[in-house]
Amino acid sequence: MTPLSRLTVRNLLNTVAGFPEAVRNDPWARSYTLALGVIKHFLGEDWIEQHLKPESGAKGFLQPDMDAPEREVDFFRTVDLGELLFNLQNVEGFDGCASRLKGGDIQGALAELDIARMLFINDHPIWFHEPEGESGNNCDFILLAYGMAINAELPFRPQILGLQKSRFTQQ
Repeated sequence: MTPLSRLTVRNLLNTVAGFPEAVRNDPWARSYTLALGVIKHFLGEDWIEQHLKPESGAKGFLQPDMDAPEREVDFFRTVDLGELLFNLQNVEGFDGCASRLKGGDIQGALAELDIARMLFINDHPIWFHEPEGESGNNCDFILLAYGMAINAELPFRPQILGLQKSRFTQQ
């Protein structure tokens, strides 16, 4: 697998500088548009079309429902994903996690990224781990804590997060 190129803060600043003035001056539009750029960089335009564009007709967890009163929450998920990808891009094994996300393992990869964020921002050394067999017999990432390497496997259960399971089904 060819390593993904990395983004820098300067890349983000240059991207924002190229936004139309109306987007640059609107904090929400600026964040959302920048997040789309980060996601495009790591996952590609086709992935965005399939999973994030309301007009594409795709269904799933990340697909914004333009008619829903809580559509801002759907758009926040996009901003959150962009932040996860940017902030965790230098964690060892990130490319494999991004590849799984790009390949359609949205639930599993997002769970890995979310947990990795919590550990990373609390200064726990971690790295993503490539799956090696069936679920439950391998680990998603490795955490260094208390002088030990701890293998972590993440079961994904949307109901724990208070989410509707139907939002995670590809249609």
